[in-house]
Amino acid sequence: MEPIIQENHITCLNKDPTDTYQKQTQQAIQKCNTLIDKHTQKYLINIKPMAPKLHAYIKTNKENKPIRQVVNNTHVPSYKTAKYLNKKLNNQINLPYTYTTKNSYEVAEELKAIHIDEHMKIVSLDIKDLYVNLLIQGILQTTKFWLSKHNDTNTTIE
Repeated sequence: MEPIIQENHITCLNKDPTDTYQKQTQQAIQKCNTLIDKHTQKYLINIKPMAPKLHAYIKTNKENKPIRQVVNNTHVPSYKTAKYLNKKLNNQINLPYTYTTKNSYEVAEELKAIHIDEHMKIVSLDIKDLYVNLLIQGILQTTKFWLSKHNDTNTTIE
């Protein structure tokens, strides 16, 4: 893990910032009263938030046995809110060409249903660092674009 910590410029904090993030998340949820009703707001507040845990899994099937980092975010202050907003945005925005799968079994089942003739090729990609740091301003602009494209109200967009 040491090379991963150095490559990603990870530093040790003197104090756990989870409580601060919890308060910021609660304030943000309360400001969204036109988008999130009071009952849902109570559900979205994580009762016992914790800092995310980093797990390391060794890819035994790969050369040099690289490490796959997995971060468990299910107990962080904004987890429920992010999940709720993702679901709400998916219902509001119908993005073209989106494909999601839950696991490799689902991919295998979908591939079985595809007819492939001799002129086609199947390509398998191994993605490294799938979730990179995305610029928040860019995400907000993209979301605003797709909401306005689907004739959403300015209240929802704001």
